[in-house]
Amino acid sequence: MEKLANHFHKYIPNSRVSTEADINSDINFYFNWHAMRQKTKFDVCWFTHIENRDWWDSIVSACDVAVLHGSKYKDSVPEEKRITFYPPPFENFLPQKKTKVLVVGRSYGSDRKNFEAANSIGKLDNIELTFTEGKLSEQELKEAYLGTDYVLVTSRIEAGPMCVVEALAMNKPIIAPDAGWCWDYPVIRFSNEEDLNLIFKKLSFPNNAWKTEVENLTKEINIIHNSRRRIN
Repeated sequence: MEKLANHFHKYIPNSRVSTEADINSDINFYFNWHAMRQKTKFDVCWFTHIENRDWWDSIVSACDVAVLHGSKYKDSVPEEKRITFYPPPFENFLPQKKTKVLVVGRSYGSDRKNFEAANSIGKLDNIELTFTEGKLSEQELKEAYLGTDYVLVTSRIEAGPMCVVEALAMNKPIIAPDAGWCWDYPVIRFSNEEDLNLIFKKLSFPNNAWKTEVENLTKEINIIHNSRRRIN
């Protein structure tokens, strides 16, 4: 929790870290929710997991904003005060390169390969997308598997595809829809392009991930904070 708190402090201007709430501060942010002892002007609590449900519910009721560490317990918090946050890796774990994604196979006259979905992924920040287009020798294809981070299947209709078992043999993770035999194997599943985009947003972490995520969360908190001030 201390490490999380320090990362928020790093990217929130005019903030400070303390072991006690400051009744004079505009906002107190508690890491984690157990630390909230009394109501102040505006209280934000970081919620991790439930052990004592009564205690959890009492803090949910008392705080102004509940920031949930993932979506596991989202139903335990009213929507109007709930924000779900997915902490990115700490900076020393962030990659210094783009996430490489390989699409194996060639396009056809029909749209059954749905390469448009793959192209949309290639437009995301920090993604390097490669299509083989059926032009690689077996050795070149093997090297392409070895050099990628993920193998992506976007087909609407398939028998295989063979890239699923080839990628597994090369110890490479596969992201695939329910086409052909894809879901008969251990793959990362998606059902539509919205799912696919969300997967890659969670798989790929740019170097400024912490700064961006904290800034976005701060904006959400401030929206609720400012709306409460107008009401009061």
